Amino acid sequence: MATREQDGHDTGPLPGTILRAIAHMRADLSRATSGAELARTAGLPQRTLRAHFRRFLGTSPLSWLQQARLAAVREALLAARPGDNVTEAAARHGITHLARFSAQYRRRFGELPSATLERGRAARARACVTLPAAPRHRPPVLVQPIACAAGRTRHEDCDFAESLAEQLTTEIGRMRSGPVRRLHAGERPDAAAGLSCYALTGRLVRSGERLRVVLRLSDTAERIHLWGDAFDGTAGHALALQDDILAIAVTAIHRRIEDAETERAWRQPPDCVTAHDLVMRAVTLIRAGDPDSNEGALDLALRAATLDPTDAAAAALIGACHARRVGLGFSCDWAGDRGSALHFDTRAAMLDPSEPLSLVARSIIASQMNDRAGAEAMTARALAISPGLAWAWERSGYVHVLSGNAVLGVEHLRRAMALSGPRAPVMTCLNGIAQARLWEGRPEEAASLSLQVLALNPRDTSARRVLPPCYALMGLDMQARRAIDHLRATTPEINQRWFARSNPALAWSDVRAAFMARMQDRLVGLGMPR
Repeated sequence: MATREQDGHDTGPLPGTILRAIAHMRADLSRATSGAELARTAGLPQRTLRAHFRRFLGTSPLSWLQQARLAAVREALLAARPGDNVTEAAARHGITHLARFSAQYRRRFGELPSATLERGRAARARACVTLPAAPRHRPPVLVQPIACAAGRTRHEDCDFAESLAEQLTTEIGRMRSGPVRRLHAGERPDAAAGLSCYALTGRLVRSGERLRVVLRLSDTAERIHLWGDAFDGTAGHALALQDDILAIAVTAIHRRIEDAETERAWRQPPDCVTAHDLVMRAVTLIRAGDPDSNEGALDLALRAATLDPTDAAAAALIGACHARRVGLGFSCDWAGDRGSALHFDTRAAMLDPSEPLSLVARSIIASQMNDRAGAEAMTARALAISPGLAWAWERSGYVHVLSGNAVLGVEHLRRAMALSGPRAPVMTCLNGIAQARLWEGRPEEAASLSLQVLALNPRDTSARRVLPPCYALMGLDMQARRAIDHLRATTPEINQRWFARSNPALAWSDVRAAFMARMQDRLVGLGMPR
C-alpha cells in the first residue's frame, strides 16, 4: 500500500470527524452546503476540517461534494428512464450551472453527460430484447487430421502426421485461453464447432527421403485464409522437423487468431457488439499510453460491464483505467481514482481470479499501488494461463524493468512486440525499453526510443517523462529545458513530487531511487518545479 509521502495523503482509517461530514453531505446531495455547516457537523474549525480532508482524502470538503454529485448524476443518467434528461438529473443533485457542469463532467468521465444518457437509454433498450446468451464466446480452434499424399502413404508418414496434429493441438491449447479441439478423420469443422471457428488443416508430401508439411489456418465464419506456411525436412530427422514446425507455427497461429478477433471486435455493428468485443477494443486503447486513449478504454470497459456484469476482464479494465489516470498524471481526483481502482480490482478478483486479461489489468492497479509482489504474481499467472498473450508479456516486461531486471524486462517487451498484431500499439513496449536503457546509463538510446514513441503518438506522457533526464545526462541543456516545457504543457501540475506520486514503483529499486535523487536538483535547475 502506498505511503503518505508517495501518495500525498494518509491511507489510514478515516477519523470520525470526516465520516460525519461525509455522511452529512451524502444524506442529501442536492442540498446547498457551506464549509461552516460542515465544520459544525464535524465538530471542528473550518480550517482544521479542510486540513483533515486534504490529509486523508487529498481534496477539500466542497470538492469532495462536487465529485460525489458528478458521480450521482452519472449513475442517474446510466439508469435513465424514457423522458429523463440531463438538466433534470443535474438539478436533482444540486447542480444548476450546466455549462460548468458539462466541462467538469467531461474532465471527470471523458464524455459529455448527453453521451452517458444515450448509453443508458441504449442499455435499457437492449435489456428489453432477448439476445443469445453467449457474451464471452470465443470461436474454437479445430485441428484437423494432417492428410498424407494419396498413393504414396507409408506407415511412418501416418505416424508422423498423427503425432504432429497431436502436438499442434497441445501447444496451441497451451498458448490460447479459448477452446482448442482436435478433430478425427471425417469430422467436419462446422459440425464440430456449431458456431464460427478457426480451422487448421495440413498436408504431408514425401519425395524420396524429403518431407514437406503444408499448414493452413482459415476463419470459417469469414471464409478467409488467415495464415499458411510450408516446412521442409527429411524422414531421417522427423523429430527435428516437428520441433521446427511447432516453434514457428504455434506462435504464428496464435498471433493471427488474436489479430482476427481484434479486427472482428472493431468491425462489429453497434447492435451486435458483445462484452468480449468491447473488452478487446478497450485492451487496444489502454495499451496506447495517452490520456485520450485511456478514457476511451474506460468508456468501452464500462459499456462491457453494463452488457455483462459478470465479466471479470471488464471490471479489471475499469480499475486499470482509473489507476492509469494517476500514473499518466491527469487525474482530477487522486483519492477517488485510487479508490475506484481498488474497488474494481476486488470485484474482478471475486468474479474470476484466473481470467488472463483481468490478471494483466489488475497488475496495472497493483503497480500503481506500489504492490510489486502482486504485479509480478499476476503477470506470471496470466502468462502461465495464456503464454501467447502479448499484453501479458508487455506488462511483465514493464514490471521487470521497474524492478531492476532490465535484461529480462527488455526480453519480455520484445516478445510482446513480436506477438502484437497490426492494431496493437507498441508504444508502451518502446517506453519500457527506453526506461531500461535510461537506468542502464544509455541516455542516447533511451532518448531515441522516446522520440520514436512521440512520432507514433505525440500525446504519450511516459515518453515525455523520459526525455528530460536523458537530455540532462547527455549535457543537452537546451533540449532538456524544451522537453520539460513540453511535459508541463501536457501535464501542468508536473513537478518533482509528481514523479514519485504518479509512479510509486520507482521505489521498487534502490538504483531508481538513487537516480531520481541525483537528477532532482539537475532537473529543477533546468526548469522543473519542485
